[in-house]
Amino acid sequence: MDFSQDYVQANDLQVFYHRAGSRDNPPLVLLHGFGDNGLCWIRVAQDLQDQYDVIMPDARGHGRTQGDLQHFCYEQLGADALAFIQALDLGSGRKVSDG
Repeated sequence: MDFSQDYVQANDLQVFYHRAGSRDNPPLVLLHGFGDNGLCWIRVAQDLQDQYDVIMPDARGHGRTQGDLQHFCYEQLGADALAFIQALDLGSGRKVSDG
């Protein structure tokens, strides 16, 4: 699978992420669970990369994303995910498929 990797500034983090597929396709951000990282989605990304711009970030304190874990909670992860989506400008007029 061909995928790129990069960092983006979101909240107080340098968020590391992998990306597969074409940026001309609708974005699909895949978020992992506790104790994992974005690469847990490799098989899913392989199946979806022809139809989507698949983006797999490492959450705060996971994989190659660092960050303060002092107030680590679901609300913080949600805020980080929103900041990540905004930092990559994924919501700016891009049509998202309804399935």
